[in-house]
Amino acid sequence: MSPTAEVFLDECAPVRAGLRELAEPTCRPDRTVDQPARHIGSRPDCVEATARRAAGIGGGLLIW
Repeated sequence: MSPTAEVFLDECAPVRAGLRELAEPTCRPDRTVDQPARHIGSRPDCVEATARRAAGIGGGLLIW
């Protein structure tokens, strides 16, 4: 894996670790915190998978 991809994935780790804290302020009263946390967590899943694919073929990352 390229150093850039590794650094990027390392920077994603705190977001993943704090999903519950990120979800709490947006959680509707009729839902558990786990539901919006899973929803928020699906975004980094896609970005991290793309970073791994790009690194696997020697590509880089462009996030805007």
